[in-house]
Amino acid sequence: MRMIESAGYVAAMRHLHSQKDSSGSHPSCRVAVTHRLEHMDFLKPIYIGNLAKLQANVIFVKNASLLVEVIVKAEDLTKASESLCNKAYVWYLSMEKSKEGEDEEKTKLRFPKGENWRKSASTPGLPKSSTHNDKFSQMYAKMYAEREKLKQQVGHGLDDLKSANAMEDEKAETVSEEGGGKKEKEAPCGEGNGKSPDVSASTLTQVMLPSDCGEFHIVYGGTLMKLMDNASGMVAVRHCRSNVVTACVDALDFISPVALGTVVCVNAKATFASSRSLEVVVTVTAETFGQDTAKICVQGTYTFVSLGKDGRVQALPAISPGTTQEKKAYAEGQKRYLKRRELRKSRENESPDVPLNIQYQQQRNMVSDLANPMKDKDAARVVSYIVITQHSTSWLKLEVVRIIA
Repeated sequence: MRMIESAGYVAAMRHLHSQKDSSGSHPSCRVAVTHRLEHMDFLKPIYIGNLAKLQANVIFVKNASLLVEVIVKAEDLTKASESLCNKAYVWYLSMEKSKEGEDEEKTKLRFPKGENWRKSASTPGLPKSSTHNDKFSQMYAKMYAEREKLKQQVGHGLDDLKSANAMEDEKAETVSEEGGGKKEKEAPCGEGNGKSPDVSASTLTQVMLPSDCGEFHIVYGGTLMKLMDNASGMVAVRHCRSNVVTACVDALDFISPVALGTVVCVNAKATFASSRSLEVVVTVTAETFGQDTAKICVQGTYTFVSLGKDGRVQALPAISPGTTQEKKAYAEGQKRYLKRRELRKSRENESPDVPLNIQYQQQRNMVSDLANPMKDKDAARVVSYIVITQHSTSWLKLEVVRIIA
């Protein structure tokens, strides 16, 4: 996952500095900050010894936000074969240095070097010929709506959030005691022989070092995503007691940046388990030296499947939530699971356009057909490439895009 974010960061930074300003020079004070990772399904695994190939392109720009599409492929060097592993959409926010004497209220971010930064006033655009602007505009609106909702939930800080949860549990216990204590014990949400979420809960703490940061001493989003994957993977292994693999990642929102030298605490806890998949919610908090409070930086949901000795997906233990918060998290996780299942079914029911086993041959043929008629001097200025617009586990829909440079 760190490779995905790194590839997206390079594409975003290249785009931000692809055009010259009014003075004729390239802007040197723009930086791309990881904003959000959209829901991502892992279609196929990458095995040890495979060559991982990542292709990142900026596909949508609006205001100061950039959407980068990252396609991950794996090549088996011993078989001379290549397979599509997954496709990710990563949002970045373009930031620029605040002007001297600018109102502090307009300053959105203070970097560790002591410089004040804000959203870029202007961002290089893309050709208006894209056929998916409506789709990406909807993603843009949905992203900001969900981020505002998330900021309201965690805006009071981690301590206030813990206090609210404790008060809710205490209130539930009080209501139970007022019932006379004769009420039968409520059956757990999961099966009776399920495991408690506390049994597999995991916490990973690490100090952010220079190798984890970029030029401006801000931690790469991919670094945090990797830590989240590690912590949630430990939860899955403890719960399943078997080999596990990441099946999908729900949208990850980067609420606030993490600076060099910050102590990062990654808390992961299982919330819901179906017969074949386990959901783990991960929260990343950052604590700065010299301060007593910690703030929530990233939240996300990872889904794992358990593998047997034969490498096939197998059944896994159920979850038996105990506290009020665990039961609430279980119910919310079940809703997310049903939503993911419906989304997966809707994709599988779509009619296949291009089978996977002939996709690469068709790619070569289409590019060759486009290149052959262009024998004049302008042929070198034409860029042809394949855009994967839709995909499922068994098929891809390809579009040939031709841009005159």
